[in-house]
Amino acid sequence: MKSVVLLFLFLVFVSVTLRAQQPLWYSNGAVVFADYHSIIRVKGHMQNDHSGLFTNHGVTTIDSSYINDAYTHGNGEYHVGLHWVNNHTFVSDTSEVLLTGINQLITGDSISKYYDLSLLQGGIKTQTLDARCARFLKLNDSELATDFYFMFVDNPSVNSISRNTGFVSSLQQGRLVRFMMNTGDYLFPTGSSLGTLRYRPVVLSPDMANPVRYGVRLANNEAGIDGYNRSLTDSNVCELNPLFYHLISRKDGNTNSSASIYYDPTTDGNWDGLSFWDLSAVQWNDMSPVQAYTPANPLNYNTKVDWAGWSAEPYILSKVRPAIPIIDGNNPVCGGSTETYSIQNPHNNATYQWSITNGGTIQSNDAESTIVNWGPGGTLDTITLVQTSAIGCSSWPGVLPVAVSPQPIASFMATPTTALGSIPIIFTDSSIHANTWLWDFGDGMSTNISSPQHIYNTEGTYQVMLVIQTLEGCNDTAYTTIVITNGIHIPNVFSPNGDGLNDLFEISGSNFQIYYCGIFNRWGHKVFESGKAQISWDGMTTSGSMAVEGTYFVVLRVKLLNGEDIEYGGTVNVYY
Repeated sequence: MKSVVLLFLFLVFVSVTLRAQQPLWYSNGAVVFADYHSIIRVKGHMQNDHSGLFTNHGVTTIDSSYINDAYTHGNGEYHVGLHWVNNHTFVSDTSEVLLTGINQLITGDSISKYYDLSLLQGGIKTQTLDARCARFLKLNDSELATDFYFMFVDNPSVNSISRNTGFVSSLQQGRLVRFMMNTGDYLFPTGSSLGTLRYRPVVLSPDMANPVRYGVRLANNEAGIDGYNRSLTDSNVCELNPLFYHLISRKDGNTNSSASIYYDPTTDGNWDGLSFWDLSAVQWNDMSPVQAYTPANPLNYNTKVDWAGWSAEPYILSKVRPAIPIIDGNNPVCGGSTETYSIQNPHNNATYQWSITNGGTIQSNDAESTIVNWGPGGTLDTITLVQTSAIGCSSWPGVLPVAVSPQPIASFMATPTTALGSIPIIFTDSSIHANTWLWDFGDGMSTNISSPQHIYNTEGTYQVMLVIQTLEGCNDTAYTTIVITNGIHIPNVFSPNGDGLNDLFEISGSNFQIYYCGIFNRWGHKVFESGKAQISWDGMTTSGSMAVEGTYFVVLRVKLLNGEDIEYGGTVNVYY
C-alpha cells in the first residue's frame, strides 16, 4: 500500500510540475494518504484544493506555504517553511504543526485548531485570525503575534505552553487565552517587539480547581496612549509604570485567581504594587496589599493574592504610597522642654523628613525618631513627618498638632547669701509664669509661699531649691547657696524689772564684729544705741527713763571675718 501511495504522489507531483512549470504541489481534488512513517518533501508551496482530501500520518515537509482549500487531517507532522493557510477544514487529530520559517503567517478563511503547535527558527509567526491549540503550544525562540486575534490553549495542564526565549504578543483586543482547571501557576509568556523588545509575562494561579479561561496581553506602550491616563489615580497610588501595562480578562467561568506581573528592574525600575483601571471611577486604583518579590533573575514580580475584581481589564505596575505616618510623642508639652517623637508604622528601608512649624528645633530629620527642643511656648505648633519608601515614593504628610504651654522660668534673690545664724534670710521670687511655689531650704524645712523668709540656726552651707509650676503643669527649678558662718542669738523679749531674770537685752557671738546696734520705739525715736562688740541694754532710754512696755525695733550691723557687712532688722518686746 505504501509503495502505491508514494507512486501516486510522485505522479501527481510530476504532472503538476509539467503543467504549472512552478514548484507547487496541488492535490487537484485528489485523495492523498500519507501513511505512518512516510515522508513527503515539497520544495515549494503545497496546496490541497477543490474537494481534495489530504490524510497525513507521516512527516510532511513544505519549504513554502501549506494552503488547505479542502480537507486535511491525520496524526502526522507538518513542517511548514512559510505560511499556514487554512481556508476550509483542518482536523488536527493528534498531529503537530511546526512552523519552521523566520517570519510566517497563520492565516486563511477558517480557524485552525491545532493539536500541537511548535514555532521554530525564531522570527515572528503572525495570526490573521483566531487559532487554537488542543494540547501544547511550543514557542521555543519565536514570537507568536496574535495581533488583533486570540490564541486559545485548551489544555488545562499548567505545562501546556513551553518556551525558551519565545513569547506571545498581541494588539488591542488580541489575547493569549488559556483554559485552566486546577490551582497551579499558569504562565502567560507575553511580550512585544514593537518599539522596545520586552518579555513581561503574567502568571495566574486560580483559587479553585474549576473550569475558567483567562486572556492576557502585554500593551508595550504608555497607558495614557490607550486612554488610561496615568495621572488619574486614587490617593494610595504614588507612581505608575510609564513603559507598559497588561490587559488581563476572565473570559468565562467565575473562579478568582492570584495574579503575578513580572518586570525587569534594570530597565523598568523598581515597583512594589499593582493597580487596575476602575472604569466607573475613571482612574487607576491601588490593589494593596500586594506582595513584591525581588529574585531579579532577571525578573522581579508583584503578586496580588486571591484577586476578585476581574471586571477590570487594564493592570499596571505601581509604586504604593506609604501609609500616612502616625507620630508618637507627648502632647501637650511645656515650652523649653526636650521631647522625643517617633513614627508608629515605619516603612521598610524608608527615609524620613521631619519638620516643625515654628516653636522648636529638630535635632535629626532623617531617622525613625527625632528629638525636639521646644521654644518658649504659648503657641500651637505642628510636627510633620513624610516617609519615603526604598523605591522613592513619599507618603502624604503625617501631622501632629502640639500645644506648647508657656515656658516657666524659676528665679529668685536671697538676701543675704552669707549670714549669721538666727538672722532671717529673705527670699524674693522673680519667676515667670509661676502659679505654685515649693521652697526647699536645705535644712529639712520647706514652704509653698511665693517669697518667704527663713532663719538658719546652725552653721553650714545650704542649697536652696525653688520649684515652680504653671497652670498647665509645667515645672522649672532654680537654686542658690546660703552660707551660715556662725550662730548669733538676738533676744526677742526681755523684762528690765530688776528681778534678776532676763533683765538685760544682750547680743553676743563669734566670727563677727558688731559695729552698730540701734533700738527704736514704734514712733521711730531712738531709745538705745551702741557700737560695742558686745551689746547689753538694761532698758534705760537715751532720755534717762526706763523703756515702757511694748515692741521695739532693732537694727544690727555686723562685719564678718571675711569683711562682708550684714545688716539685720528685727524686734524685741519689753515687759515688766
